[in-house]
Amino acid sequence: MKEWIKRRIEAYRNSDDKRPLIVDVSHVDDLQELSQQYLMLKKKVVFDLANWGSELPNTADIYQYMDCCNEELCFIYGLGTYLRLKGKEEFKKTIHSLLGTAYATKFIIVMYQCGRYFDEKIPKYKENIITSMEEEVPLSSSLVFISNAYKNMVNAEIGLKSALQRVEKTEGEKIYVITGFCKSDFATSMISIEECQTPYDLLRLKDKQTRKLNRKWGSDNEWNLLLTKLIEGSIEATIREFINTGDIISEIKDWNNKTPFEKWLLFIYLKLKEAKTGNWAVDYSVDKSQSVNDFISNIYHSILSLNYKEEGYWDKYESRKRILKEIQDDTTIYQYCSYVQYKNEDTLYYLTDNTDNEKKLIIQIIDRYKSQFTKNKLLTILKRVYNDLYEYLVDYNYGDDFLTEYFNEYKLLKVLNTLTPEFKEKVDAEAVERSYKRRVVYRTEKIGEINCEDSLVYFVDALGVEFLSFIERKCQEKGLVCKISICKANLPTITVKNTEFKSYFAKIGIDVIDEKELDTLKHDGKDDYDFDKTKLPIHIIEEFKIINKCLDSIRRKIKSQAIKKAIIVSDHGSTRLAILNTEMVKEDVESVGEHGGRVCKVVPDMKQIPNAILEDDYYILADYNAFKGGRVGKVEMHGGATLEEVIVPIIEIYEKVSFAEIKVIDEVIKVSFKKKAVLHFFCTKKLSRCLIKINGKTYDTQTEDGINFVAELDDIRKAGEYQFEVWEGDELVSSDNTFVVEKESAKTNNLWE
Repeated sequence: MKEWIKRRIEAYRNSDDKRPLIVDVSHVDDLQELSQQYLMLKKKVVFDLANWGSELPNTADIYQYMDCCNEELCFIYGLGTYLRLKGKEEFKKTIHSLLGTAYATKFIIVMYQCGRYFDEKIPKYKENIITSMEEEVPLSSSLVFISNAYKNMVNAEIGLKSALQRVEKTEGEKIYVITGFCKSDFATSMISIEECQTPYDLLRLKDKQTRKLNRKWGSDNEWNLLLTKLIEGSIEATIREFINTGDIISEIKDWNNKTPFEKWLLFIYLKLKEAKTGNWAVDYSVDKSQSVNDFISNIYHSILSLNYKEEGYWDKYESRKRILKEIQDDTTIYQYCSYVQYKNEDTLYYLTDNTDNEKKLIIQIIDRYKSQFTKNKLLTILKRVYNDLYEYLVDYNYGDDFLTEYFNEYKLLKVLNTLTPEFKEKVDAEAVERSYKRRVVYRTEKIGEINCEDSLVYFVDALGVEFLSFIERKCQEKGLVCKISICKANLPTITVKNTEFKSYFAKIGIDVIDEKELDTLKHDGKDDYDFDKTKLPIHIIEEFKIINKCLDSIRRKIKSQAIKKAIIVSDHGSTRLAILNTEMVKEDVESVGEHGGRVCKVVPDMKQIPNAILEDDYYILADYNAFKGGRVGKVEMHGGATLEEVIVPIIEIYEKVSFAEIKVIDEVIKVSFKKKAVLHFFCTKKLSRCLIKINGKTYDTQTEDGINFVAELDDIRKAGEYQFEVWEGDELVSSDNTFVVEKESAKTNNLWE
C-alpha cells in the first residue's frame, strides 16, 4: 500500500471532518495490508448487516448502522463490492448520500477496485475519495450463480454474502455461488455474472468444450443425464464410455441398436468434434441438424440439396445410400417419400431401393410420368436407383425374334402399368395364329435332356419367362451360372395340368421342393399388393424378393456342396396385362368361367370363339378377355393361353468355377457409311464357343486360337459408349465390358503431299 494513502488516512483521523472517507485500492495485497494496518480498530463488514436468513443487506440497513454507530472511528469493508452488484445508479446515489452526510462516527469506507466508477460527476466531494491511481488494474473476479439443485455437483460458496466477500480476496477468478438469486435480479450489476440454472450451464462450467455445443442441441433431461454420468469433468471422456469414437461410421450404422441416450451422445460427439466422417450425407447432417431428432432425417434429405446433373452427384448419392441401408431407420422414410415428390418426374433420381416405401414410390412415379420416360432413359435411371427393376426390364434374348420382342415389350408395359392398343392387337393376332406351338417345345421334351446327377429341383409355381433377365443377372451376382431352356406348358395353364415333371423326377430319385409363394401372391395379393387396393404393379417388389430368396437358397446349397446343381421348373406363367384390359369382354358361353375366367369346361353345342383354344375338354382364352362367371384375379391371372401364361423356363443353376478377364484391343471403334463396327478383344480364358451380347442382342465371334476374338457389329452405327457381355454358350464369362463408337470424320486431301 502506498505511503501517501496512509498519510491521507491519518490526516482524516486527525481532522474535524465528520463526512466519511472513501479509500479504494486495486490489489488484493493492498486491501489485506490496509486491513492488517488497522486491525485493532473497529470495523464492520456490510454483509454482516443482512437480516437473519437473508443473503444480502438492504441499503437502508447500512444507513441505519452508520446513523446509530457510537464509535469514534469505524472501518467499513465490502460496501464497494456490494454497490457494484447493485449497479451504477445505486453506486452513484449511495456515494453521494454518504459523502454528503456528517456522522457522529468517523467512517473510513474501504473499497476494492471501484476507482473506475468515480468519474467527474461522482461525487462533488472529491477530497473525501482516495484511489490508488493504478495504471494497470487486475481483472475483477466474477460471479457464477448456481441453482440449489446442483449444490452437490460443484464446489461453490453458499450464499452471496460468502461469495462477495471472496470477491474482495481474489483477482480475475470465477466464483461459484449457490444462491436463490438469478442474474436478472442484478440486471445492472457492474460485477460480471454468469448463470448456471440448467444442467447445460453447469456442464459449461465443468468442461470448457461444452461451449462448442448449443444448448438447443439437447433437452434438459439429456444434459442432466450427461452431467450425472460425467467422468473426470470431461464430456468427451464420458462419451467414450458409451460410444466407440475410433470408428464413428460403425457407430452410426448401429443406430437402431442404441438407446436414446447413446444416440444423443453420438450426435453430440459429432457436433463437438465437427467431425468429418468421410460420408458426405452424414457430414451434411452434422452441419445442418439442430437436434438428435433431425439427424437421420437430414441424412435422408441431404440429397435434395443437390442437382442430379451436377458433377459428383452419383458419388454423393451412393455415399448416402450406403449409410442409410446400414442404419435401416424407418422413422423418416414416410415423410421423405411424401416430400421428395415436389421434384416431379425427377423424383426418381432422389430415391433408392433401400426400402419398400421408396420402391413403391419409384413405381408410382414411373406410372405418373410414364410419357416422360423412354425405355433407355428409364433403364439408365433404374440401374442407379432400383437395380432389381433394371435387371428385370433390361432386354433379354429369348432365342426367337418374335418372343424377344414380345416379352421385352410385355415387361415394359407391366412396369408402366399400361396396355397399349398396339400390344393388344399383337396379343389378339397371336391368339388366332398361335405361333408359339411351332416356336417352342413342350416342357417334358426338355426335361428329359437334362443331366440331373447331384441335383435338386425347385418347382417355382407361376414363374414366367418375363423374369429371365432378372434371374440371369442375380445368378451372376451370386457367383452362379444359369443355363436356360424356354418351353411351353400344357393347356390350360393351371397347376393341376402342369406337374407331370414331378413323377419324372420321382422315378429318377431327384427331390422336388415346392415354392408356392409366387403363385399365392399372384392369386391372393399381399398387404396392399392387390388391384382392389392399388392399380399400380407394386407386387413386382414382392416377386423379386420371392425369386431372390429362392436363388439364395440354391446358392447356399451349392456353396455348401450339398448339391452340384439346382433345376428350377415352372408349371405356368401369368399375365398382368389381362387385369389392365379395361375393355375386357366377358365372353358369354354355355359354360361357367374358371380360374379368373381364363378357361371353362367344354359342354355340348358350345359357342365358338376365335381367340379361344379347345384343349383337353377345356375352352381356353388366348387373349385378354374372360369367360363370364370367372372372378378376375387380384394381382395377375393364369389358366389362359397368352404367351406370358404358356411360355415357361427350365433353369439349370450351378457354381461359376472360373472367371475371365476381357481386354478390348481398340477401345474406340471408328464407323462410317461404308465402314462397319468391328470389335477386337482378348480373353484370359480359352473359349470354345464365344458369343457377345449387346443390349440383349447376341453376336457371333470369330477366333483362330480361342483367346483372340473378332465380332462384326453390322447394326451398330450410333456414336456412344456400349456395354457388352461375353458368353461361352450358355455360360456368362464376363460382363460390364465397354467400347466406344465414334463417327469417322471425312478427310480432306493435303495438296502439299
